[in-house]
Amino acid sequence: MEQLALYGGQPVIGTDRSLPNLFPRDIAPKAYDFVKEVLDSGFHPIRGMAERFEHKFAKMNNARYALSVSNCTSAIHTALAALEVGSGDEIVVTSISDYGSLAGVLALNAVPVFSDIDPDTGNVNAELIAKCITSKTKAIIVVHWHGSICDMDPIVSLAKDNGIPVIEDCCQCPFGEYKGKKAGTMGDIGCFSFDAEKHLSTEHGGMVLTNNKELYDKAFKFAISRGAYEVPGYGRKYDVIGLNYRYGDLEAAVGMAQLDTIEQQNARRVASADRLMDKIATIDGVIPISIAPGSSCLFWIFPVIFQMERFNTDIRTIGEALSTEGITGCSHLPYYFFVDACDYLEQSCERERYPGALKYISRTVRWVWNDKYTEEDVDLMYKAIKKVADYFRASE
Repeated sequence: MEQLALYGGQPVIGTDRSLPNLFPRDIAPKAYDFVKEVLDSGFHPIRGMAERFEHKFAKMNNARYALSVSNCTSAIHTALAALEVGSGDEIVVTSISDYGSLAGVLALNAVPVFSDIDPDTGNVNAELIAKCITSKTKAIIVVHWHGSICDMDPIVSLAKDNGIPVIEDCCQCPFGEYKGKKAGTMGDIGCFSFDAEKHLSTEHGGMVLTNNKELYDKAFKFAISRGAYEVPGYGRKYDVIGLNYRYGDLEAAVGMAQLDTIEQQNARRVASADRLMDKIATIDGVIPISIAPGSSCLFWIFPVIFQMERFNTDIRTIGEALSTEGITGCSHLPYYFFVDACDYLEQSCERERYPGALKYISRTVRWVWNDKYTEEDVDLMYKAIKKVADYFRASE
């Protein structure tokens, strides 16, 4: 059996042939023209380019209103504020995500109620969310994890039956689709990220998307007007607490250009990921993630699930082995499990309440995906995964 690079063997993807890195990001040529336009304007009018970016983003998503903000963490905070979430309100949120999905809940002194997940998809579903709903539930945050859209029809139906609004965390799936509908348009509010490593990158930034004018106005008041309203002959007065989450015109200028290329980049990303999904499905003991019927997956991260009862090691070692074989950055992912990661939460001592999440983190590795991978790159990744699986597979 071929020795693993982890133990001194030759890596599948050697120093002479590394995988393409996400950075430097590909920047659409028109970005330079839009940035020059902002600079030539001397930053006047305020939010001029940002508003143009918002209008274009909303139109491409078949939505009525979009509001650009400083990042997706602030977008979710803004969405919760627009829904008038307050102290003691319960917010159902997935137990597996990045911290931005949770921060706004805590900032408003609301109570996060973590839903377990389906370990085969990494996502919440209506059945699991239903177990978390109480008379105090003020909102549901669904996260389209990996870039895979949750099975939204049952979730939206459940929410409507209970009179509870839905926020979609679309950080990992801009322009993803579910049954012909764009991510972020199925719930009441969608939230997006434009950070440096995300699909649509402007280095920093986020977006709030909605079809509800009242929610848009409240979001604008909270994140742009800082809770202010205008009194004729007086000026600004403040009747709610708001923050300055404004998005810059220079960043919006980059976004305007990136919107012209995002769908082609997404298509390349999905094509190479689908190729690897098909190939790893042939490896004994390794399974690709499940994707809900009618959903797309835009693969911000690429997950690989190992049936750990078939292997004589742990998931941490598998992640390290894959990284040393040349899939740089591949690792297991316990820090995404809020119940473990947030020491100050009461739920942190109740791991057993989340069997799906525990199963997911105990058998899944991942790395950041990108649209630069070639067929040869995919074949090399497959060979690395197969080599590691073959090495650690327990004898029958």
